[in-house]
Amino acid sequence: MARNLSARPHGDQVTVLVVEDDSDTRTFLDQLLRLEGYHPVLATTGEDAIKLLGQQPVDFLLLDVMLPDMSGYDLCAHVRRNHDGSMPVVMLSALTQPQDVAQGLERGADDYLKKPFVSEELLVRINHLLQRHRDAAKMAQENAALQEKLRHVAGQVQSLQQASETESVLRREFLHNVATHMQALCGIVDAETRKLPPSPERDTVQRIRSRVYGAALVYQTSEMLAEDSVAIGSLIH
Repeated sequence: MARNLSARPHGDQVTVLVVEDDSDTRTFLDQLLRLEGYHPVLATTGEDAIKLLGQQPVDFLLLDVMLPDMSGYDLCAHVRRNHDGSMPVVMLSALTQPQDVAQGLERGADDYLKKPFVSEELLVRINHLLQRHRDAAKMAQENAALQEKLRHVAGQVQSLQQASETESVLRREFLHNVATHMQALCGIVDAETRKLPPSPERDTVQRIRSRVYGAALVYQTSEMLAEDSVAIGSLIH
């Protein structure tokens, strides 16, 4: 069980799981970590370490390669598969061949320190890995927050697009209806004009007809532009 270091309460100690079968080395690491303000939890076998990982939060894993029941390589791979893929892991080992170091890193360790080790160097590496883990966790949180904002903005854009499409449909329907009624009204005025003999009244009706026709032409033009700006050519020609 691992926890997010960036979410720990202020002053809460970093828990370091030490997996070491040598009693002298285990005691030394316990005292060293306590003096530096860490909270060490001790295990002598891989199975004990796996049980502890399932029982309590652990922030850092410090393990020996040569354990009595399994190799540190196998334990590290197990942790990566089943517990936490990002928890910092440092391996300690007397195996100093390049292939040993490479195997440890390939199985999931973040660092590999050869025994005997220098205390100051070990503490520096622990601090460095913890800070890197905190930075990665913070970046992940910021990225998640940014993704949430992007989803919110995308939802707003989609809503605006839908509203714009609805408004466009209503506008086109309105223009079409007005243009249709204006054209019908022009037809009625033409029919009434033909019934009238030449007179001032007929001149008045013709002036009304011209105004209605002009208004109908405006709405018809607006309707065409709403559908397709190129369609205005049909009115010109």
